[in-house]
Amino acid sequence: MLRASACVVVLALAFTGCWLDERRDDRPARMRFGVTTHHVSTKAGDQLAARTSDATMTTMKEAPSSAVTGSVQFTMRWRDPIYLGLEAEGGVMSRDGSNYAGGYGVIGAESRSSLGSLGVELVAGRRWMRQDAESADVGSYALEPRLHAQFWLSPQLTLGAAIGATPLDRSYMAGVFLGVHSGLFNSWKH
Repeated sequence: MLRASACVVVLALAFTGCWLDERRDDRPARMRFGVTTHHVSTKAGDQLAARTSDATMTTMKEAPSSAVTGSVQFTMRWRDPIYLGLEAEGGVMSRDGSNYAGGYGVIGAESRSSLGSLGVELVAGRRWMRQDAESADVGSYALEPRLHAQFWLSPQLTLGAAIGATPLDRSYMAGVFLGVHSGLFNSWKH
């Protein structure tokens, strides 16, 4: 779990060569750092409870049903208004010793202005949950549509929020983030 998340972060950092790119205004990039809360679905929670090594963990009421994670997302404009990128997150679930992590690919589109942007994105990848330190990871695939809004704080910093849901297993997320942009805000307005 930790190894997969670390791989996503390393890949994202490998793409930060765009900061040195002479044509970066044509392909602006951003790195978003955020805090996210997740509600884990009953289906995923049942799977987690069934695979735990703790014999007393048999019902969803006792299984963790929420997680708080730190996340990092790297995106780069592909063709206006579309952007592509990677995201990694990791954190803790509601029970001591449990954890949650994920690694995703991102595709999105947004409408930008001098105030900020509104956008939609789709993340797809893998997420892992662990009941406690002795339990094995429980992995599942994720396909999550999201909505986000961000506001310019300075020419290269934004503050934003995102919400998303996974319709197939009825889990959802909400979070806030700080964005650092390679180009000034007007390079994202084209």
